[in-house]
Amino acid sequence: SSDLCAFSLFSCSVLFLREESAQLIRPRLAGRMYVLVCLMSYHRLNLDKRKLARCTAEEFLVSAEQILQHWLLCTWPSSASFGPCGDDDCGLDVNKALFQDLKDWKQMVFQDPKKQESIRNVMKSEFPDRPKLDQILRNLFQVGAGLSSSKEFHNLFETVLEKLVEPLRERSWQLADVQHMFSHLPVCLGGLPWLSEEQRLRFMPAVSKLVAVVQVMVQQLF
Repeated sequence: SSDLCAFSLFSCSVLFLREESAQLIRPRLAGRMYVLVCLMSYHRLNLDKRKLARCTAEEFLVSAEQILQHWLLCTWPSSASFGPCGDDDCGLDVNKALFQDLKDWKQMVFQDPKKQESIRNVMKSEFPDRPKLDQILRNLFQVGAGLSSSKEFHNLFETVLEKLVEPLRERSWQLADVQHMFSHLPVCLGGLPWLSEEQRLRFMPAVSKLVAVVQVMVQQLF
């Protein structure tokens, strides 16, 4: 539709104007840029925020590829396999079942003080020199639970920056520490003693997909 095209052109213009060199538009990036354009247009991802001004098009591209791989119903082995994108069949619809699992996971965990305490103990054992991870985890799963809302998805990059990147910076985390935490998080949560096998099979794939994307986004925005 015309409004999607206008949004796409505007968003890409913002990205191009941020680059210091016209070399951004080179053959090896052409397919990846097309992926990002489709993703921005279809979900109206808002990249034109003051807090995101320091981010480059390449950093957005890296995050977009992770979103395509883990959060959408259809995935492609590479951006080169994209065909023309139409409103009805471009394959960019989100996996609603995945987002519902993340919403149910947050509700199950954070409405039960005993489960929260169990997670707190596991995180203290894994990261003894990093206290007060509770709010970081809560923010992470708030991001996941909000993905089913088009408004939340629209502001995804800004939300990750405000709820995860900035709090981690305030706690003086280094990027290597952040990567270590995210890479170990699915294993830590999957070993929680109160998780039944049924719950583990349902929720851990969703948690892993959330962490996989957010870890890359945090890395790019950090």
